[in-house]
Amino acid sequence: MSSRRNLILKNLPYSMVHDIQSSSGSTPVASGNPSTEAQPIQSVDSDVTLGPTCNSNCTEPSVSFATESLEEPEERARLTLKSRHNTREEEFHSNSSDYPNALAPVQPEPAQRDTTPASSDEGDESEATESSNYSDSDNQSEASYTSMSGLNVQELLDEFAKELDPVFRNGPTYQTLEKFFLETDAEYTRLHLIDEPRPDKGYIIVSKDIILALNRCRLDPQYSTYPFLELVEECIAFFATSLGPFCREHAEALPAKNVFLKEQYFWSAVRVFCPHPYDYGSEDMEERWRRRLLRDGQAKLIIEVMKGCLANVRALLALDDVIRPTERNEAIEIVLYDTYLGLAVFFCSPNLRSERIENTILGYLVEDEINWDVVNGVHFAGKKHNEDVLALEEDENLSYEQKEAIRSSMLERRTMTGHEFEDRFE
Repeated sequence: MSSRRNLILKNLPYSMVHDIQSSSGSTPVASGNPSTEAQPIQSVDSDVTLGPTCNSNCTEPSVSFATESLEEPEERARLTLKSRHNTREEEFHSNSSDYPNALAPVQPEPAQRDTTPASSDEGDESEATESSNYSDSDNQSEASYTSMSGLNVQELLDEFAKELDPVFRNGPTYQTLEKFFLETDAEYTRLHLIDEPRPDKGYIIVSKDIILALNRCRLDPQYSTYPFLELVEECIAFFATSLGPFCREHAEALPAKNVFLKEQYFWSAVRVFCPHPYDYGSEDMEERWRRRLLRDGQAKLIIEVMKGCLANVRALLALDDVIRPTERNEAIEIVLYDTYLGLAVFFCSPNLRSERIENTILGYLVEDEINWDVVNGVHFAGKKHNEDVLALEEDENLSYEQKEAIRSSMLERRTMTGHEFEDRFE
């Protein structure tokens, strides 16, 4: 048991699943996110120097890639896991401009301002009016929250069901979800189904928006060919039967700031590809689908990435007798966060236009054997890119436009490096 545990700690999160399944004689999961499921290896091109530090012209970043060993001692692996967990928690709550679609709460769009110069009195009056409008909106939201505070779980579910079509409400997806919430309390149900995102309370949970979007799309014939609706339904059922009960069971043992992290990461990942009724979330994916620009390869890759995430979390949930609860909890958070980040930044990005890369990754996913060199290399490249982007955002000497230009250059050049990397294994 000790040796299995050591192997698990060395290779979290994906290799944990691989090792456990291998030891039981089953086939490793091969349909997961290749950019998040394996530990990194040495850079495939150690001469490439890309990063956030800008020269005097601010045209290209410069950071030397550091190599990372796969054979870490148990204690170092545990400390690394804890460090990654803390870093991800801070990144998620920072609402970084790199990931506005999946994290930013809904904000009312400000009215168009008159560009004609006005007197100082008129300007003060305009600003006061605008401030008053925002205050009124906040007060209405708080009033709605207060009016629901006295309802029990069944009454809250009945209130939410008023927004759903009877066919969808009586269908298996919502019935499974409703059964789960009936086993929770009113506060938890209100947070997931009634309230708007409340960043002032530290909660940015969008399950309500996703359920309403699915209800809308199932009634609209034009969405019958949208490739991700069944995946959204599978994710909702997974939350209701697996992830949600686990989060509820272990909530009391977590610090207050970490109680809803797993739910936030999970629902944010789903929202990236879920067709959304509002002006944020997956509008890029939905727009590409409407314009017939969404390739079959990209759609299949997104589906495999999310299904791989669900498979990995299921495997982690079954490891009661293998690793400590705190380590398992952190590993699940890392899998969910890495999946969300991989979808939001790479797999669902409009900048991913290489059908060759998509088909290459899909080709490895359908093989019986896994080429771990390729999986580890893709993970390493994605990890380094994410680290460099985050470091770039912290550079106070660059303007927003300069950062955007550097980000685009980094992604373009590393896509070309990906072609070179891919050729080495063909």
